[in-house]
Amino acid sequence: MVSVEPPPAAEDVNAVTRSKSRPLAVALIAALSGGALAALPALKTQGKVEYLTGGIGKDESDSIKQVRATFPLALEFLAEATPRAEYLADIDVNVIDGEGRSLLIVRAEGPFLLARVPPGEYTVRATYMGHTLEKRLRVGEGGSGPAVFVWDARR
Repeated sequence: MVSVEPPPAAEDVNAVTRSKSRPLAVALIAALSGGALAALPALKTQGKVEYLTGGIGKDESDSIKQVRATFPLALEFLAEATPRAEYLADIDVNVIDGEGRSLLIVRAEGPFLLARVPPGEYTVRATYMGHTLEKRLRVGEGGSGPAVFVWDARR
C-alpha cells in the first residue's frame, strides 16, 4: 500500500519553503567562500558548551580560522620544532571555570579547539603525551583571543 501525504496547508507552505531553502543557503555561502566553510568540523555540545575541534588539512584549518572570532574561547596546540612549529592533535583538554568546575573535558582532534563559554575566568589544562600545560584565561564579552599552547618537541 502506498501512503500519500496531503499537501501542506497554506500557512505551512512558508515553513516548508524555509526549511528546504536553509541547506541551499548554507551551500551557497560555502560556494561563495571558496568552499572553505564546507570543511568545517561538526559543532558538538557538552553540557552547556558548544565547541568544535579539528584543523587537520588546509581546508579544515582555513575553515576554523574563518569562524574563530565567533567563539569566545579559541585554543591552538603546537610543538616547537625546527625549522618551525608544527600543529598537534590528540590533546586532552580540560576547561575549568573560576569556581573549579570542569565545563569541557574533550580530546582535541586537531590543532584547534573553539568553544562558546560565558564570560569569566578559566583555567585550561592541555595534556599531550603525558606533559600538561596550564593557562589562566579571562574571557570577556568579545572573547579572549587565541590561547596558544606550545610543547617542546625536542624532549
